[in-house]
Amino acid sequence: MTKEVHFQFPWDSDVRRRPPLWEMIGNSLWLGRTALCLTISTCILFFSGCSRSEDPPVSPTPRPSHFGVVEAWVDYQEAQNLGFEIVRRFILWGRVQPKRDQTTWDWLDYDVNKIHEYGFDVLLTLLPFAQWDQNSCRQGATLFGPPCDIKAYRAFVEAIVERYDGDGTEDMPDLKQGVHFWEIFNEPALPGGTEGYEVTADEYLDLLENTYPIIKERCPGCEALQGGEAGVVPQTVSYIERYLGLGASRFFDIANVHFIHADFFDENLFADKFMALLAKYGVAKPVWITEVQIQFGPGAAPPGFSESEAAAEMVKAYVRAFGLGVERIFYTVVKANPIFPAMVNRSALIDVAGRRRAPYYAMKTMIAQLKGFSRVEKIAPCQYRFHLPDKPVYVLWGSGSLPPEITGMVSVFSVSGDNSSMEASSISLTESPIFVIRQ
Repeated sequence: MTKEVHFQFPWDSDVRRRPPLWEMIGNSLWLGRTALCLTISTCILFFSGCSRSEDPPVSPTPRPSHFGVVEAWVDYQEAQNLGFEIVRRFILWGRVQPKRDQTTWDWLDYDVNKIHEYGFDVLLTLLPFAQWDQNSCRQGATLFGPPCDIKAYRAFVEAIVERYDGDGTEDMPDLKQGVHFWEIFNEPALPGGTEGYEVTADEYLDLLENTYPIIKERCPGCEALQGGEAGVVPQTVSYIERYLGLGASRFFDIANVHFIHADFFDENLFADKFMALLAKYGVAKPVWITEVQIQFGPGAAPPGFSESEAAAEMVKAYVRAFGLGVERIFYTVVKANPIFPAMVNRSALIDVAGRRRAPYYAMKTMIAQLKGFSRVEKIAPCQYRFHLPDKPVYVLWGSGSLPPEITGMVSVFSVSGDNSSMEASSISLTESPIFVIRQ
């Protein structure tokens, strides 16, 4: 007798209606982000000093964007107010295709249009699980695995890309803007069962091989990301190395990692470590960080940031990652919600009561000052020059002297959004970063 495996993915959301998640997908597994609290006894606690250096066809071409967000649905207006430019949206195969002979697009059509109505680009993350498919080959299983019917999965990928690519052929009705970015799975290297699935590195390579060519065939101008990895830690490194060593980079255009603040804070958001892994296997690809989550306030993970400390450290971490060459960074959650695990709500820019917390203003200020930069240079420890169309913007902190080219009257913005005009010679740097623009 086949035992059904019920898969519940808590981040699969319908912005029109928010029923209990078990009504939407399943009712036996709660796969919260608390699962990301990996015990990493071998990792070092990093601190942030300066000692380390309308009518079809619709164009699918995205606008330049560096700042993204994942859980925008909680408050699209606030996500827009903050200045985010691209939204990441999870798509569970079994929600689009709840039965082998049944496909439901209405909820996803609504979501894609809603995202575009607010002016965002979109990254769609494909999760290759459908309960009817899993039950066809995993008798008695308690975890989901790779698709059982790979032909059916490939047909799903073909249909979804064709529906949202904006080429005028079999597109969704009234598609406002084509979807350019596609992510193949999410955090494949998580330890077995952490989020209700288990996929080996070899199986993940096979998934890439059965997804990427279809995306490129149906939308040659689209770009695909490998599933964002849950950090670069002992539990994930050997897995990542395995599929990179097998040549997985042939099947994605953009490399992708996450930083979830669970046991320690990494001041570079894992960008340097992930890039080193890519370099080790000769992979030269753009890098995105599609989840960043920084805890603060009571109960926060070490080192226990206060709101103001988290605001400063968030800006510094983003700047360092951009300085290392990261193209886009996505913050996980704009606004806390009772359905989210506690560690997620401790990272929210707006609390459950609607209060905008200090990192909210830091994010808004950072995006306002750096949006649209073309490149960034590290000019000294804790000093970065962002090149924008009009004038460069300098992000500075620490105890050093100002870059020599900053003289005369300047505009200075703090992470709280306060701004003033002053003589450059009167600036004294602190551990809280400032944005400086020459007048």
